[in-house]
Amino acid sequence: LRCRRRFPERHVRVQALQFPDLASQTLILSAPRTFMKLLVIIPTHDRVDFVDSALQSLLEQTRKAEKIIVTGNVGPVIFCSDKHTEYSTIEFLPSDAPLGSRLNSVLEESDCEAFLILCDDDRLKPAYLEKTSEIMTQTGADVVYTDLQWFGENTRAARAWKPWVTSLTRRSAWAKTGGFWNGPYFDLDFWESCKDVGCKFEVLHEPLFLYHSHQGQNSRTVTAKDHEEALARIRARHPGMK
Repeated sequence: LRCRRRFPERHVRVQALQFPDLASQTLILSAPRTFMKLLVIIPTHDRVDFVDSALQSLLEQTRKAEKIIVTGNVGPVIFCSDKHTEYSTIEFLPSDAPLGSRLNSVLEESDCEAFLILCDDDRLKPAYLEKTSEIMTQTGADVVYTDLQWFGENTRAARAWKPWVTSLTRRSAWAKTGGFWNGPYFDLDFWESCKDVGCKFEVLHEPLFLYHSHQGQNSRTVTAKDHEEALARIRARHPGMK
């Protein structure tokens, strides 16, 4: 692994989540650390400039992922920048398949122990992978997520009450659920699937996930009718959904 360090003992305030019941606890994360093999997947579509920023935030991580895969219809020209040449584990996987199918294809071929989906226009603060992987290792959690900080047109913070699409997840949890579906709100459907198979969730209340607020977020803007229809489809798949 790239990172073999001893870390001083630290106290991290987290909130344990067995969807949907919440219970607070304090964890003591003590040295030495045994890091799992991490994969970051960046799905994209026609947004080269955003991908570059997302990659840069991964290069700045205090605990780097063993592999980064960019999947979508954008050519590998994005990797010509000198600042990315130091990171030889970046790969490009061209695909026009639906998003769920793309993610499943990547994970089927991966030997990672845990993965993170980072949307092409979002970023991570430098300590994200280090802190979430520590919590996952120490608690045995299947999913670890953090608070959110907007950037761009909106700069407010949001306290996490459920997993975001960007949440560190064990590959074994993905395998138990049967993978991602290709319907709308694929992440909400996936977290409900994780709940259905008994996955354990942990939340770290630090705003380490940076969510881009900007004009033209078509993939994140739907009509009220589309929204309700999408939720109805997910509830039909998960009768216990609240």
